[in-house]
Amino acid sequence: MMVVVAIIGILAAVAVSYFGKQINKARASEIPYMFGEISVRQQQYMTENNVYISSGTGETNFWPATLNGNTGNDLSGGMPALWRTLRIQPGGGGGTVNKLYCQYVTIAGLANSTAGRGTWGNDLWAASVPTKNWFYSVARCDWNNVPTDWSEYAHRGDQPPSVMMKQNDGR
Repeated sequence: MMVVVAIIGILAAVAVSYFGKQINKARASEIPYMFGEISVRQQQYMTENNVYISSGTGETNFWPATLNGNTGNDLSGGMPALWRTLRIQPGGGGGTVNKLYCQYVTIAGLANSTAGRGTWGNDLWAASVPTKNWFYSVARCDWNNVPTDWSEYAHRGDQPPSVMMKQNDGR
């Protein structure tokens, strides 16, 4: 009887771990969606204004401002002005998404310039200088509720949203 209880306990522990990983994978599906949303809105802004726009002053100027781990970031407080200027719509604008599980920032610059480009920007372009106006986006996620142990993902605006670089993918 003790052996059966021990086996059930081990199976339960494995199942809980697996379930947690699957939840994080589901939450991570917001990243390519948000990178796609940012890309579409940046392209619209470029069409209207002939430049891309940065949502912050650097790669650490994320929105939402706090990273709330597995509980998600409450969006009921609204978006910062630069995100509203881009007309970003988390969840497709249906009004049903009230949480993001990651933080986001988008950085933009002019053709033939690396001014304002951070570490991710240099990595994404392999230290080359873009010949056209450019932008990139960065997502920071905390998959394990350890605020100093986050994962980051970066996406170049001239590539499909599914193409991204990852650092410390802790899912």
